[in-house]
Amino acid sequence: MFIKFLKIIKDKFFEYWKMLNHDIYVGKRLERNLVTDTWVGLVVSLAGLVILIINIAFGRGFSTVFFTIVVFICGLLIAFSASVLKNRKIALAAALVISVFVFTWYTVRGVNEGFDILWTMLVPLAISYFGSVKYGIYLSVYYFILFVIVFYTPLRGYMGQFYSKMFMDCYPMLYLTAILLNTVAMLQYHAGIVSEDEYDEKLKEEVERQTAVAKERSEKLSIMSIQMVETLASAIDAKDKYTKGHSFRVSQYSVALAKALGWDDAEVEQLRAEALIHDIGKIGIPDAVLNKPGKLTDNEFMVIKSHTTIGGDILSSNASIPGAMLVARYHHERYDGTGYPAGLSGEDIPLHARIVAIADAYDAMRSDRIYRKGFPDEQIRSELIRGRGTQFQPDLLDVFLVLFDTGVLRQLDERSRKYRFMDMRIKTSMLLEKLCQERDALLESYGQELKDGGDELVPLRCMVENSSAGYGSPLSLLVVTLTPVRECPYDEMETAMQAMIFSTNKSLEGIGLAIRYGKNQLLVLIYDTSNDNMDMFLQRIYLDFFKLTDSARFELKSFELK
Repeated sequence: MFIKFLKIIKDKFFEYWKMLNHDIYVGKRLERNLVTDTWVGLVVSLAGLVILIINIAFGRGFSTVFFTIVVFICGLLIAFSASVLKNRKIALAAALVISVFVFTWYTVRGVNEGFDILWTMLVPLAISYFGSVKYGIYLSVYYFILFVIVFYTPLRGYMGQFYSKMFMDCYPMLYLTAILLNTVAMLQYHAGIVSEDEYDEKLKEEVERQTAVAKERSEKLSIMSIQMVETLASAIDAKDKYTKGHSFRVSQYSVALAKALGWDDAEVEQLRAEALIHDIGKIGIPDAVLNKPGKLTDNEFMVIKSHTTIGGDILSSNASIPGAMLVARYHHERYDGTGYPAGLSGEDIPLHARIVAIADAYDAMRSDRIYRKGFPDEQIRSELIRGRGTQFQPDLLDVFLVLFDTGVLRQLDERSRKYRFMDMRIKTSMLLEKLCQERDALLESYGQELKDGGDELVPLRCMVENSSAGYGSPLSLLVVTLTPVRECPYDEMETAMQAMIFSTNKSLEGIGLAIRYGKNQLLVLIYDTSNDNMDMFLQRIYLDFFKLTDSARFELKSFELK
């Protein structure tokens, strides 16, 4: 029974001692502690200065004056290290120097007839509270051993000239009782802080987990919103059989112009969505008028023009894409004020509508009609120049013509017509969603990360192979994993993941899509690699990523599912 009791005591001792290794001075608590240590150092220094003056005035010996100077200097060092260096270790070391050397001297010399020795009960408690409980315990044990040596050994005869017999008999035991009580109290204090830190850490982890869940749901909602806009645009284009894919091509050209103008990513994405549904008003136009093969009568043309006001009315209450209503209503306004429906001119026309107007006219001239073929490049260019300052804003058109002359627009047009981009993007988004729906089951069975060649990839491979027929070309599926080389905060990891998503989708423009797949992975579906070597494609992704993120902090790995 007694042995069991001793074992419990030993286990508790090591449990508490291990707990003392937990640094409680971090974050805001560290900042407050440094301020407190600064004031403690100043108080100690001031007290040392006052005592120094008193010692000199009363003609005390050199050693007493010397140790008073040590107190003064150490007090200044505590304040300086805490306030300027922000270093608790130096401040704590200075405090220990004062406590050990000064009070050892006072004890041995019997200064003030032993009165100063009573401070040894308070000093370890102060060290524990303001500095470190562990060092406070070390100091208490040192003082106890010191008192046992000077009062309970042959040195007792020498010390008798400074202390009374009762003091020497009782003080070590009294001190032992005091330090045991102080130690229990400070252990409880330290344990309370540790418990509070552990609770805060668990709370932080739970908040991060819930934030990650919310972010994942938000990303899925965002994907669903994009799919809805693209599906709606596809439905609009399907109504006008002569311009199938028009909405998507206009959005591509508009985005290319916005990027050339140096717009930020958020505004570019907003313009993309607005351009996709700029012709939504065509839903309200009768098919007989919209798809009439011959020349329209004046009344029929009036009906066609009404698609701008119909579109504006449909989108007037749309809060998710606030500028869509303006683009739908005013993309047929002309810079000289002769457009419709409101006859706006110049900068009174919303900027996004001015950009979509250029892209819309360009695609209309390039596209075939039942009564004519699409215009050749020379004619398109001359028509665009003819509209400079009348139909189009001059500086915007000049940038658009640079894209025209460098072949950027033709490349976008050829790819979109070849791969029926609207249909491809919708199908790709839906396939990625299906793949991600498999994620929960895969991660539950195989852990938190997909590995190259693992059995968990079989369902993904099968889904991709079964879907390839609908794309007219084989699909390439990549898994990209982002791993921090050392532990990093949640926010930093999230920022890096967003940079990875941005970099990947930037490189995927026109040839595929990427979606987040778990905590630190992307699933990348590519449906056009005919002109791009896969290694070169990955190099572009990595280059863009490391332009945005510190390359020394993260490692990128990727593998293709074959």
